[in-house]
Amino acid sequence: MVIIHDFKIPIKKYVALGKNNSFPQLFICPRCGDHLIKNGFYNRYLITPINTLIIVIRRLKCKHCGKSISILPSFVMPGFQRSLDFIFQIIKDYLIHKKKSLYDRGLFFYRNRFFKNLNGIASYFRMTKYHFLKLPPSKNKKAIKLIQMIDYVQIHTFSQKFFNRLNITFMAH
Repeated sequence: MVIIHDFKIPIKKYVALGKNNSFPQLFICPRCGDHLIKNGFYNRYLITPINTLIIVIRRLKCKHCGKSISILPSFVMPGFQRSLDFIFQIIKDYLIHKKKSLYDRGLFFYRNRFFKNLNGIASYFRMTKYHFLKLPPSKNKKAIKLIQMIDYVQIHTFSQKFFNRLNITFMAH
């Protein structure tokens, strides 16, 4: 199980603080309601446009059901090694600026994932405050409109709220 938390610090500072980051204090298991205990840390790779970093992730475990919980910073997307900002920029560059900021295979992987989730992203916006959202019928124009909306509400906020509400990432397959 994953919990996404906004540490409200840049990636560089998160990396520098490592295990000394201000991790949220969670005591109740979201699955069964019993007590959570700290269960150490693990390292994870994070690819940014500049370099590849190793970040520390806090792990918790439920005493009763044994479920493990990882606390991911909001700049990480579960299941992806590239940072959230990097993935979003790749998609945005391609759709809006007609620029390839990644090799073709990687670029089309992210573009196709985003395209597969257009309806889910639109539904999320309709569930929040855009109840009467109308989107163009063209897939490309719909994607561009949704990219602009995500950009307006900021990618970290959108991604975290989307995940918390639907328990999947907006790039899920």
